[in-house]
Amino acid sequence: RATSQAVLGVVDVLERAATLYVTPDFEAALSLAAGHQQHIAWLLQTLALGMVAPGRLSLLLSGSYHLLQAHLSRVQKLTLSRALRTASGSAPLLRLPLLDQCRVLHLSVRLGMFTESAQELNELHACALRAYQGIEQARSEAEAAAAAAPS
Repeated sequence: RATSQAVLGVVDVLERAATLYVTPDFEAALSLAAGHQQHIAWLLQTLALGMVAPGRLSLLLSGSYHLLQAHLSRVQKLTLSRALRTASGSAPLLRLPLLDQCRVLHLSVRLGMFTESAQELNELHACALRAYQGIEQARSEAEAAAAAAPS
């Protein structure tokens, strides 16, 4: 319970910083993120958020993507990219729906594209293809479900 509260507290900080980052007060966002850097890094590089609030994982990452691009170092982005690929692969454990799983995978590709490793670039390319195929599958399933639903 205490860990869950700590995770959700860091989520609130990250969401607040991400919201500020897209306003004229973006310096406050960077200061807020810098003041909580260790906690934010812990939150993002572990599966803690996925375990405590799996439904918020892809939305939090999507909403804070630009802040993370500006705030994290290249090495931190690559580390986060790897962690997100692991989280995406742990989707059954985290109970992530297919669409959320694919969004997490897509964001891992975007954060990891700063690597200079040919092997990692090939892996990111494969991840991008899996994310695209999964998103298309989720879209097809949603359309089929809508068509099958009684009017």
